[in-house]
Amino acid sequence: MAKYGIEGQLTNEQEDPHRKDNLWEPVPGDPGIYGDFKDRAQDYSTFDQIYEHKKVIGVFGVPMLGVSILTRIMKS
Repeated sequence: MAKYGIEGQLTNEQEDPHRKDNLWEPVPGDPGIYGDFKDRAQDYSTFDQIYEHKKVIGVFGVPMLGVSILTRIMKS
């Protein structure tokens, strides 16, 4: 989020002068969860995927890393 922070919330489109503001009360209707930026929205995060699958990564990743290191040592 820090990578795109403020820039990710800005647009080059002109503001609609007739839009209803929602500072003091909600606008009528259901605008949905993504709004104007739905084409850039993601349903996942890489960090969340790693965190959810940390056991699988540990069970398979650590031995693979060990084999990789041993292979390099034996080639030397």
